[in-house]
Amino acid sequence: MHVLFVHQNFPAQFGHVAACLAPHNGFRCTFVSERPPGSAAGVERIQYRLGGGATAQTHFCSRSFENAVWHSVATVEALQARLTSAPT
Repeated sequence: MHVLFVHQNFPAQFGHVAACLAPHNGFRCTFVSERPPGSAAGVERIQYRLGGGATAQTHFCSRSFENAVWHSVATVEALQARLTSAPT
């Protein structure tokens, strides 16, 4: 089973869960965050980079939503890049 963790900060609340799952029962764990890529405790880290975010001109009621969209887009782009660069 491949477990994907998505959080802007690694390890955040989920790093210990990923590190616990990785060596057991054949789990493969990947963590996508803004932190630099690499590997820690058997957990692959993939970095995403934000391409934008809410600004002062963004209505205050939609700033959280806009920031969430930018994080989501960056996550998808990082995972797509990882898929195309992965060995087959």
